[in-house]
Amino acid sequence: NVVSLPPIPSPKQDKPSSVSSSSQSSQSFVSSIPKLEEYLIQNDAILKPGSSRDARTAHNKKVNELTKKHKELLLKEEVDETNRLAKLRGLDFTIRKKLLPQPYGDLKIPISSTDVYQAPRREGSLRDMYIDDWSQIAVCTIEKVASSELKKLLHRMNGDPNWRDEPWFKGGILKFKDQTDYKKIEKLMHNAVWTKMIFLRHPFERLVSCYKDKFGRGNKLYSVRMTGNRSTEMLSFETFVEMISAPNSEHQNQHWRPQHLFCGIKKYLKLFNFVGNFEKLEEHAQLFLKGTDLWHSYGSNGWG
Repeated sequence: NVVSLPPIPSPKQDKPSSVSSSSQSSQSFVSSIPKLEEYLIQNDAILKPGSSRDARTAHNKKVNELTKKHKELLLKEEVDETNRLAKLRGLDFTIRKKLLPQPYGDLKIPISSTDVYQAPRREGSLRDMYIDDWSQIAVCTIEKVASSELKKLLHRMNGDPNWRDEPWFKGGILKFKDQTDYKKIEKLMHNAVWTKMIFLRHPFERLVSCYKDKFGRGNKLYSVRMTGNRSTEMLSFETFVEMISAPNSEHQNQHWRPQHLFCGIKKYLKLFNFVGNFEKLEEHAQLFLKGTDLWHSYGSNGWG
């Protein structure tokens, strides 16, 4: 049986009006950290003409160390500024790291799923991530792992009055694939302020759930698509698995695509702040909302 979250009621309050003012403040922010060239000069990273080979080697080592430290200072300053603006909006990201639990703990996370077909390699792709700038949250949605409920939450956070509608073919929430600046995306994924979350599910249970959903209830649509025969009978589960697991199978679909091929999980999993377990969906959804200061507005009367 597919586990689903209870209906989410309308939020008690709108997003604070201070959002616009904080956005204006961020536009006028000026970094107090000098540019790299000036920073190197301030720290005596200057190579004199005619320096010896050893001196050049030592100089290069010092430049590399200072460059790394400069990047760290810039990131810290960005995090501090983001936290300052967040507090103006009623959010406090500084406590997220303390509040966000890791439901999986030290358990091995089943990201590999059943490698049931030879899928194109998309491990580094973040195109399945949805982002909410206001709450500074990035959500990875995986089909058959509460993706519809997570999208409804995002629509609701964006103020969509029809957020309860099924989100399958509905736009309106920002997705990474809509972004053209990949460096900006990489920077966001490494930004300690942003919360990156994902729910994972046991791969066998996900595959069975997919079969029941797409091939159950007398629906022959996918059976016809996969066989090319309009008069075909309903595919059995055994035949379905054989067809999608065959070498170089053409029967690829996001609903049974292995989980490790979503959101660049193999590359970026360590950057996710929250990894929830689908088998404990309601409990872990509540933990996530409480850990991100969003429980009162979006979960206290509906989730958990």
